[in-house]
Amino acid sequence: MSQEKLAEAYARLGALKSNLPDFDFVPEKYVQEFHAIMDALQLVSDLRTFRVPPSELQPRGQAQARIASAAS
Repeated sequence: MSQEKLAEAYARLGALKSNLPDFDFVPEKYVQEFHAIMDALQLVSDLRTFRVPPSELQPRGQAQARIASAAS
């Protein structure tokens, strides 16, 4: 991976972090973007430990119900 591509992936990661919504959960589209960035960085290093495991993802309705019940 060239320094330019590495810098681009790092910039994307920073932008993702800066633009995450202020929720108690992370919508799946952000996890997908995170994994796309990790795919780009994977060419430099083994980043498997940074991936969000499927077991940690919840369907949108379940996550929203969990947050609603925690707030009450």
